[in-house]
Amino acid sequence: MKSKSYFHYIVIIEVDENDYAYHYSSSVRADVSAHIEQLDRSIGDVKKLYGMHMLKTNDKSFESVQKMDPYFEGMIITEDTEEFSKKYRYYIEHLNLHIGIS
Repeated sequence: MKSKSYFHYIVIIEVDENDYAYHYSSSVRADVSAHIEQLDRSIGDVKKLYGMHMLKTNDKSFESVQKMDPYFEGMIITEDTEEFSKKYRYYIEHLNLHIGIS
């Protein structure tokens, strides 16, 4: 019997020397695509400066992603769009102070 596959959408930012990962997963690819659009709308017109990953595992959990690729270990995980959106806006504001936007 073939196991179910899950698609994972992961967005990574670094805030105050901590790696934050926004995670969403579903066995339906179209759900993930719709969720990408939802996150994009929640961020709004703020510049998109983040690392984005799409992966596939046989489990819905972020732990399955970490097991597949140790790169994702030790990250602070959120699956809440609003929480990540607030953290992302803080990240962009903090980044602008350091790189000087003209």
